[in-house]
Amino acid sequence: MALPRQEVVDLADGVAAVIHGDGEAGVSNAGLIVDGGEALVVDTMMFPEMGQVLVDELARRSVAARVVVNTHHHVDHIGGNTLFPEAKLLAHPRTVETVEAMGMPAAIYDGFMPAFRGRFDDLEIRAPEPTNGLAPLPLGAELRGYAPAHTPGDTAVWLPAERMLFTGDLCFFGVTPLAVQGLVSTWIAALDDLLALQPAVVVPGHGPVGGASDIALVRDHLAALLSHGRAAVETGASLDDALAEFDPGPVSDWIEGERTLVNLERAMQEARGEIGRDDVSAVPPSFGRLLQ
Repeated sequence: MALPRQEVVDLADGVAAVIHGDGEAGVSNAGLIVDGGEALVVDTMMFPEMGQVLVDELARRSVAARVVVNTHHHVDHIGGNTLFPEAKLLAHPRTVETVEAMGMPAAIYDGFMPAFRGRFDDLEIRAPEPTNGLAPLPLGAELRGYAPAHTPGDTAVWLPAERMLFTGDLCFFGVTPLAVQGLVSTWIAALDDLLALQPAVVVPGHGPVGGASDIALVRDHLAALLSHGRAAVETGASLDDALAEFDPGPVSDWIEGERTLVNLERAMQEARGEIGRDDVSAVPPSFGRLLQ
């Protein structure tokens, strides 16, 4: 099958993003940070054939990948890790734990991403190592970790001199976020922390390049979900009734809007105390409705 379109976008001297499709399920962005003869790669997409664009761009620039950072454990951000056998592969410690524990749930991936059904059975995942004791990174890049947020552990890559930010799936622009394995309240806190950086350019995990105002839009949407979920629990409303009463406002035209059901249930799980900072393992039952 043909892969979604990929566009290499130069953001600054030595900094580029690969913007992938419309950011639909399984179609994620990646980044390159080049300094001298070495580079930092941010995420590797879902399959090696998707991540090949990163290898080709590095070859075009005559640089080698010294470090690869996986922003979180989802397969659409780590499936191309095997393309970089010589690089040091790093992630948040909780991301590492999750990768090692999850195995390859191919049936779930097939159901959630039916466009790629049958392609996960033979996918080899190279697990990252924890980011502890990290050496200086190209262009003075800084890793900012959050646990939990979108997932049990998330990492953003910040370039302070350029005021550029690679968020992984802490941000979805034009695409409805998904909180199936995270905690909405601490995700909001992570976005507040990123907003405090006052980034000029933001590369989300899915969707087009944006800025701080786009982070704020995601943050406010999640805050509205959290507030609505808490109110639904207080009044004893059902998930479906709560969803019918929820107004997504300015994000109503984002793709993958069916995820709002899961995100609202996630907020309700948190309000009932079924999940919290130390344990986000209880998957919302409504996630099953997204599987085909």
